[in-house]
Order: sequence, then structure tokens, then C-alpha cells
Amino acid sequence: MITRVTEQMKYFLMTENLFKVQNKNGRLMEQMASQKRINRPSDDPLGTNTVMDLRTMRASLESYGRNIENAKAWLSVTESKLSSAADILLAAKELSLSQSSATASEASRKSAAATVSSTIDALRALANSKFGGRYLFAGSCPDADPFTAVPGAASIGAAEPSAANVFDGDAVTSGTYTADRNKTYAVRIVTGGALAAATYQVSSDGGKTWGAVKAGLVGDVAIGDGVNIRFEETGTEQLTSGDLFSLQALTAGYCRGNGDEPAVEIGKGNTFRYGISGEGVFTDRDSGNVDVFTVLDNLKTALESNDATGIASQIDLLQGGYDQIVRSVSRCGSRVEILETAQNNYSALDLQLTELMSNAEDTDVSQLLIEYNSHEIALEACYSMAAQIGNNSIIQFLK
Repeated sequence: MITRVTEQMKYFLMTENLFKVQNKNGRLMEQMASQKRINRPSDDPLGTNTVMDLRTMRASLESYGRNIENAKAWLSVTESKLSSAADILLAAKELSLSQSSATASEASRKSAAATVSSTIDALRALANSKFGGRYLFAGSCPDADPFTAVPGAASIGAAEPSAANVFDGDAVTSGTYTADRNKTYAVRIVTGGALAAATYQVSSDGGKTWGAVKAGLVGDVAIGDGVNIRFEETGTEQLTSGDLFSLQALTAGYCRGNGDEPAVEIGKGNTFRYGISGEGVFTDRDSGNVDVFTVLDNLKTALESNDATGIASQIDLLQGGYDQIVRSVSRCGSRVEILETAQNNYSALDLQLTELMSNAEDTDVSQLLIEYNSHEIALEACYSMAAQIGNNSIIQFLK
């Protein structure tokens, strides 16, 4: 059977092929402009998934990299402040050595006492240093100077409700704090309802870990170390699952911060503690440590009293304080080395991911130019044929 090919059919075939060649030519021009093989998901769905996965991995590396840079900056400032603190204690030790000798006079010791008073102020300023608006040595207690001018008594702070709490009654704390470290306690409601039926959990580390679920919140509830909390239904809403209350419990001394060390994620599932605890650096709450502010205060008192024996008794303690601060300086250096190792590893991995992304989405420009020139010739041929069809008429056939 013979099929008749009309001029209209020729026209439609020609225009269809022309559009295909134009479309392909446009895609090639787009690839040359972007120098990428994949410019939209439809170009290569499987390749697009690969590129998206690689980009997600690179974004994670960039996030970890920023965390590492911030942690390194924090440690750099911390190391500088601690080095200055160590120098202050070393100078105080040298002063005590000179003033404990028989050649020192009452007048020289009075003058030295004034120097020690300034030393205490300078050391406290270093211990209360901030970086990026945050205290370097406060742990997880960001609201006030971590070290005070005078030692405070043991205390239990007020219970602070979370802003998201439903319960609108009162939470009252009481008791006598008996622990030898400052702590942040938290009470989390597990099952809400009436006080007698509600269940709860207690954390003594600011919510990092939680104890077993317990029932009954009637009257004073002991949550540990002599701390009690009592809930009073003075409002209209009962305790609700998820309600959270926190409080600070402080032991006696100059330190009002706690021993928590700030941490940051530097890898998937890898949390790195980059902060140095002021409680561990400046107080005697770690085994073998001395309370440097107490030692300096005792030195000042001995100098003011012209007490040579009292002055001499502080020399070894000042050396101990100096040693414990220097150990913390060394810890800063060790942590920076760990961060730099992780940073170098991530830099190498980022180069590998960049290469994989390039292989997946970039185009071979030289090959693309050859292909483009080939399609340009085909496009010109299509234009020529289209022009010839456009010129066909009955007059052409009558000639």
C-alpha cells in the first residue's frame, strides 16, 4: 500500500525535527554557560540524587567546620586568660617569698597587702571574663559573674519554670544544700494531673541525664543533696506532661558557676567539650586543688597582720594554684590540637566530596563544544530545508 505524503505532512515533520534540534541546541548552550551537565533534575534523576546527597554531606562538614572554628577561638581566649592568671599567681608567690623573710618590715607588708588586694581584683576580672557575650568560666550558669568579691554561703535558688509550662501554680524550694559542688537541678513532669497522681523525673546536671520516674508530688519533695521542692496549685492549671522546672544550688565559696564544660558537635555523634570549668581551675573542689581566691585572701590578711608565719604558709598553696592553672592551660592546647586534627580531616574530606560532585554534575567542555558544533550544523541544515519548503508553490511546479 502506497502512502501519500502531502506537503502539510512534510511541513509538520520538518518543524517537529527543527524544534527537537533547537531544544537540544538550547540545552547544549545552557550546559556551556553553567559548565554543568545537570541543570535540572530531569537532566539526570539518578545523578541529581547523588549530587544532593553530596551537597548535604558538604553542608554538614561546613557546619562542623564552623563549630570547630568557634571552639578554637573560645579556647584561644581561654588559654590567654588562664596564662595571665598563672602569671598573677606566680607574682603573688614571689611577693609572699620576699615578705615572709626576716628582712621584710611591717610597712613593706602593709604595702604588699595593698598589692595583693589589686591582685585579687585582677584575678577575679580574669575569672569573670566573657567571649562572645558568654562567661568563659561559668559552666552552664550564664546569668551572673561566676566569681564574687566575697565568699557566699551555701544556697538553694528559686525554682524557675520553663516558658512552655502549662502549670500556673507555684514551685517553692527549701532545704539546706549539702553537696560540695554547685549544681543545676531540674524536675520534669512525666505524667500530669493532680499532685498525688503526677509522675516526675529529676536531673542534677541541668537536664543532661535523668533519674528514674517517681510518683507523688504532695508536700516537700526531696530531689537530692538536701534540696526540696514543693508544688502549690494556686492557679487554674494542673501539672502537665512536659512541664519543666530548674534551680541552682550553690555550695559555700567564691564560685557561683558550676563545673559544666560547654560542648559542641564536631562530627556526627561526636560531641566535643571545648570549655574549661572555672570551678575546676580556681577552686578546691577537684581533688588536690586549692581555692586560689581563699589563698590570696589569707595572704592579704597575713600581710595586713604582719604575720610572717601566715605569709609563709601560703607559699606552697600559691604554687599549687599556679600548677593547677598551668595544667588547664595545657588542656587548652591539647584540645586545640584535637580540633585542628578534625579540621584537617574535614578539609581533606571536603576536597574528595568536591571532586565527586564535579564528576557527577560537571560537563566536559571540550566534548561539549564538539557536540555543540555538530548540532549547530544540523540546525543550519534544518533551517535551510525549512526555507526550501517555504518557497514551494504551484508556480515552481509549472516552470
